[in-house]
Amino acid sequence: MAPTKTTTKTTTKISPILSLPLDTRNDETLVRFNQLLYLPETGIWAPGKKSTPVLDLTARFDRTKTNWFTDDYVGFNEEIMKLAKKAAANASNEASSSSSSPNPSLIFNLSRAHWYNDSKLIATKPGHVDGDTNNEVDGPLDDADGTYHRSSVLAEYSSPLLAYGATDISFPADSLHSSHAIKVRPLNATRRSQSFVQDSVTYAWDVNKILFPGGGGVLSLYKGVGSVKKIEIGRYQSDNGKFTPGGVLVIDAEEVDVLVAVLTLLAVLAQRDSFCFPTGTHVA
Repeated sequence: MAPTKTTTKTTTKISPILSLPLDTRNDETLVRFNQLLYLPETGIWAPGKKSTPVLDLTARFDRTKTNWFTDDYVGFNEEIMKLAKKAAANASNEASSSSSSPNPSLIFNLSRAHWYNDSKLIATKPGHVDGDTNNEVDGPLDDADGTYHRSSVLAEYSSPLLAYGATDISFPADSLHSSHAIKVRPLNATRRSQSFVQDSVTYAWDVNKILFPGGGGVLSLYKGVGSVKKIEIGRYQSDNGKFTPGGVLVIDAEEVDVLVAVLTLLAVLAQRDSFCFPTGTHVA
């Protein structure tokens, strides 16, 4: 008698943080999003080539005077997105001019270890006067031989060459951004979502399909609150409606570090659609 053939149905398990109920914190107008940044395009053919400035435009777009969002608090104000993109373009032009004055909106630079490869990035301090540290000026970013001063390095980012698998982010021992290295892992084979753990707290980037059923290049950053609920602490929307760098990022700076938010977002944006597969076991 022939053995009975059994069929096993494989199901894709979604990380617990994504299945937790969302707590809006009674913040329908999203006032908890208190920091607005522009993340420029970082592709190898982007203007500026090796270095990409990341700008904090919070002071430029005062929320008491200008709403960052549309009237229904779903998408970003189109005028804000246009002005932010223009500010980033101006910053890139200023950075290429040796006679330009320091840009107070520039919070750090992202530089490629190799101009032709986005898989290894170095986040460095901008060389400008910091009014919060007794007007001390950061040292130059490069030595004469083209290497970085270790004191100027804020973090190092390394993703798989083919955008498949986990991304590693390391920080100096005296970092104010994170006390330990962070690993960003894909969570699910059928959706663009990735998770990381910092100080024993789980975070996850995921496509905001509730507000944007079609995608629209919009990602939300969630923070797990124990095993009870999650809260949205960040939102990103690209200029071109695709999941690529080049768009506005807002965060709740009380809930996540700005450098951690930017680098983990880049890990998600680097994930190619043809490589949306989970790697390893990750408990969220």
